[in-house]
Amino acid sequence: DMPDVWGQEIDAVFATKGMSDHQILNLYRLSLLVGTIKDQDYDAMATIDLQNGLSNEAKTVLTKAGKTGPLLTQANQLEPKEQASLSDLAAEAAKQTNGEIDVKLGESYYIYGRYDDAVAAIQKGLMKGGLKDPADAETTLGIVLLAAGKKDEATAAFDKAAMMNTTGSPVAHAWSIYARRTVG
Repeated sequence: DMPDVWGQEIDAVFATKGMSDHQILNLYRLSLLVGTIKDQDYDAMATIDLQNGLSNEAKTVLTKAGKTGPLLTQANQLEPKEQASLSDLAAEAAKQTNGEIDVKLGESYYIYGRYDDAVAAIQKGLMKGGLKDPADAETTLGIVLLAAGKKDEATAAFDKAAMMNTTGSPVAHAWSIYARRTVG
């Protein structure tokens, strides 16, 4: 049974020591897709989203789980401001010599379903370099590519991230398996 297999696989990745919040967020995203996300994970995922300026994703996740309360209130308050400041974020990214803000911008586009813009921004960030966690950025790129229906490119991004051998590698590897098993 697929969810059981995924449940074990994802639990094993969650056991990885020293993962960053954002690596964990990328794992929650997979957990959400394959249907193994646990009730308390929704709040944990939304909390990471809110800390990363991704309140639209927090809103979607909490709503999907039928959750109400302070996290959703916060997401609803922050979301319009964050969406309005996307052009500021783009201007800021253009000024930077390293790619951190480009990657952040790309992820912001992604949560609004702007996949082409997201891919372009994250790729630009990876090319600029100077990233604190290039493997995690590469994983995020893969997630966006997969959402955009570009399975082969997504798989290549996940494999590249997995080979970088960081604490985020098991996350990338799990996504790579998922991408290969997905039809289309």
